[in-house]
Amino acid sequence: MSANDAEAVQTAGSPAQSLYTYDQAAWPTTDALLAAVPEATLETIRGWVLTPEGES
Repeated sequence: MSANDAEAVQTAGSPAQSLYTYDQAAWPTTDALLAAVPEATLETIRGWVLTPEGES
């Protein structure tokens, strides 16, 4: 693998890893939300934003 190829792989992998990490953080939140919030209220929620906290 050339240096350019290695750099391209790293460039592509970094956003993919971030997306995976955010997805892993979001699914338990979604499950908890669906279990705790009444359906009528769920209809008013359009989404939420995840932000990193600390080292993880």
